[in-house]
Amino acid sequence: MPGDRITVTANVGDNTFPLSESFTTPERVDKISLWWPENRVIGPKFRKFGEALATDITLPRTPGTYVITMTVKGHFLSMPAQAFLDYLREEGLKNIISERARRDESKQPSRERYLRQAKMLVQGGAREDDSVSKPVGLIAELVPDSDLTHKKIGDRVGVRLLYQGKPLRDAQITLTASRRTAKVSKRTNKEGHTTFKLKGEGPFLLSAVVMVRRIGEIGAEAVDWESYWCSLTFNASQEIALTTSGSKTSDRRTPTKQRH
Repeated sequence: MPGDRITVTANVGDNTFPLSESFTTPERVDKISLWWPENRVIGPKFRKFGEALATDITLPRTPGTYVITMTVKGHFLSMPAQAFLDYLREEGLKNIISERARRDESKQPSRERYLRQAKMLVQGGAREDDSVSKPVGLIAELVPDSDLTHKKIGDRVGVRLLYQGKPLRDAQITLTASRRTAKVSKRTNKEGHTTFKLKGEGPFLLSAVVMVRRIGEIGAEAVDWESYWCSLTFNASQEIALTTSGSKTSDRRTPTKQRH
């Protein structure tokens, strides 16, 4: 409700959604922002809550649907060639698989920097608030067509995937209802848009990975690829889980460097 103090947890791992399988340390967090009715950067006091990073946020007193975002700083990761290929297939990154083959890199270990771009909708009013259908300006961002916090099981919902404000065509977006519900993945059209039918029980997680080539970097942690793990969580309640997309099955194939 407007003016309430809520607990937000940064959960890593959509394979265990809505629980966290790995702890994100506070120094990894770049910024947490509340975007309604105006952009406000939050200076949180973090604490550990199980395997999640938690903080308390006081919502505005004005009714509406609030958008909370968290960005996590870039982190270097190298994976064996087969594990990286499995990860690319899981995320539907067909263009990266083709590009690695074109560059004769398919059998080489990956050199990747990943950044998290997490986003959450919090219902704070009795009416739908279509202001949440506007981008907030994350580098990679999932933007709903409407206020998803007012949707019901069986409803069809639409979402766009943007990179630097522009729609991404033929990209994969995945909907997860819970760790006991099968995931559903769809590919975007030329407007970066796709739709899903809500099944199972909430909260719900929409997630996608956007990966781009980086050229000319040098040093021990120079990368060939930079990826943005973006997510959108909705249908949450008093204890709210802001899941940062990207702890994939490939984590377990890389014992020395997990994705966290």
